[in-house]
Amino acid sequence: LSIISRQKDKMISPDEMMENIEAGNDMRLYHVAKAYKRYQTQLKENNALDFDDIIYKTVELLQEHEDIRTYYQRKFRYVLVDEYQDTNYVQDRIFYAISRNNRFLVGDIKQSIYRFRSAEPEIFSSYLTSFKEYDGVCVDKDGNSVHMSENFRCDKSVIDFSNTVSDYMFGTSKSIPYSEKDRLKHAKIGCDYESVVPEIYVIDKTKN
Repeated sequence: LSIISRQKDKMISPDEMMENIEAGNDMRLYHVAKAYKRYQTQLKENNALDFDDIIYKTVELLQEHEDIRTYYQRKFRYVLVDEYQDTNYVQDRIFYAISRNNRFLVGDIKQSIYRFRSAEPEIFSSYLTSFKEYDGVCVDKDGNSVHMSENFRCDKSVIDFSNTVSDYMFGTSKSIPYSEKDRLKHAKIGCDYESVVPEIYVIDKTKN
C-alpha cells in the first residue's frame, strides 16, 4: 500500500506504473502494479476514494475543468504556503492550479523532515534556483525571492554544523547559506548579555 500511495503522490496511474515497471523488468513491482489496478477498480465499483485519491482527484478536477479552476482562482486571489520544503508533487500541483502563480512560498530545505511522507524539498529549491539573483534578492519578471538568512534561534556553531550536513545532503548550490555575522540574538532584560545562550531557570512553584 505504501508503494501505491507514493505512486498517487506522483500522480502515476496504474497503467503508467505498469509501463514503467515493464521497462525496468522488476517482478515485485510488476505484481504491485497489478494490485494497484485491481485496487482502483474495486474503489470505483464501490464509488469510493482513499485518502490519496482525495488529493489526486482534486488535482485532476482543477486541471481538467476550467470553470472549477477559475472559481477557486477568483476565491483565492493570493496563496501563502509555509514550510514548502515539506510539500510533495501532488500538493504543489494544487497550489499551482488555484494560485494563477500568485504564490508566496516560505521554506528552507535544511528543515525538511517529511521525506518519509513523500515530501520533496527539491520542489522548493527548484523554485529558488529559477530566479535570477540580484543584490541579495532573487528577482525575475514574475516576482521576488527573498533570502531570510538571519538566524535568531541558534548559536553560530550550531548553524555551521547544520550547514555542513545540509550542504552534504543537498549540495551547496541548493542550500541557503547563513551570513558570517549570524549568531544567537535575544532580548536584553535589565542588563547587557553577551551573545551566548542565556541560562535557563527552573521555577519551583511549590516553594515561596
